[in-house]
Amino acid sequence: MAVGHLIACGCRNIAHIGGPEKEQIPADRKQGYLETLRENGLKIDLKNKIAYGDYGHQSGYLAMGRLLETGQPIDGIYIANDQMGIGAMKLLKEKGIRVPEEIKMIGSDDVFMSSMMEPSLSTVHIKKKTMGKRAAGILFDRIRAKEGKFGQETVAEEIETKLVVRGTTGKVSQEQSSLTDW
Repeated sequence: MAVGHLIACGCRNIAHIGGPEKEQIPADRKQGYLETLRENGLKIDLKNKIAYGDYGHQSGYLAMGRLLETGQPIDGIYIANDQMGIGAMKLLKEKGIRVPEEIKMIGSDDVFMSSMMEPSLSTVHIKKKTMGKRAAGILFDRIRAKEGKFGQETVAEEIETKLVVRGTTGKVSQEQSSLTDW
């Protein structure tokens, strides 16, 4: 959804800042990034267009620096979470690179600060409260189970997400994220 939005905004040289390489969610987000590039006939450059962070703003800042140091053109960037996006935007501002005019950005999570930045960060809204309640429910069900075993199979559920278009992609949507699900 995020990379497709960057493509719809005219981006053709899209980089990615991913979360920790050995974790499943960052791997899934990277896979979505790669599949969307492939489906749209865009070049995949695993060496120069992907950097990793630890979900913190400092790692987003450093990862953005590593991407810029490659010298490869970047006109869009999908960042695995908004916190790293905040750090990446700080570096771009320090370098005098204008967002969204020169590089468009989109993150994931829709944390409160994403709406407060200037320009505000386009993002994928994830229903964090819904996820937390569902995870707690699954845990409590397992604790109450007669077997009482924690070695049960993994539970995977899809929770609806929503694209929140803000200033970092140059198009601002009137529909913003839910104020109750940050």
